[in-house]
Amino acid sequence: MPGKHVTFSDTNMVYSPPTPSPTYSATSLPSTGGPITPPSLHKSPLPLPADMPVLIHPTLGLHPHAPLLLFDVSISPAAARTNTSPPLHLSDRALLEPATYPPVNRLTLITNLPWRLTIGPSSQSYVAIIDVLEQLYRWLRLTVSQREFDMESHRSRDEISAVFHQRFNRDWQTAAVEKKKGLKRVDFLKGRNRFMGLSSTKEGPTVWALNVR
Repeated sequence: MPGKHVTFSDTNMVYSPPTPSPTYSATSLPSTGGPITPPSLHKSPLPLPADMPVLIHPTLGLHPHAPLLLFDVSISPAAARTNTSPPLHLSDRALLEPATYPPVNRLTLITNLPWRLTIGPSSQSYVAIIDVLEQLYRWLRLTVSQREFDMESHRSRDEISAVFHQRFNRDWQTAAVEKKKGLKRVDFLKGRNRFMGLSSTKEGPTVWALNVR
């Protein structure tokens, strides 16, 4: 793509799943107005038998046509809303609900990207909804190396480059800073940033596939 060039960060960022983000937490969202979900009967995750089915929370589950959560994975989870009229913030109580039933202390997400995401609990003994949203966002904000970019096909690199330029140019106030930070994993989604939910895989009860559109 003539004229479209990507930049790479000089700093190698390291992602640590169990560490809560300093800029976003469950308590930063309003505690009223959002949907209320009943408290879980299982506050601590237990070892799962090999044949034990694990169910994903409906808020995070795959809904191909109308996801229950309006979440652009390229934007902070603080902007996520319920798919209702009018859209509402998830309540603190809802955000701290276990992401699965029964609760688990590790959840792995696979995507069509070259990387996997392992999610751990931040403030409780199990992976909660807030952990999935926050850690997914932070993971997608990690910078990409020149080597990782070069492993893509020529067509894919063109698409990624175009998305990279669209992303840092969407806000002129932060465009220069975002451009300097360089290419990020979210650019590899090629503009498919709408969270559609998680679906089960054949890799086990704690391995789920991320669906975006």
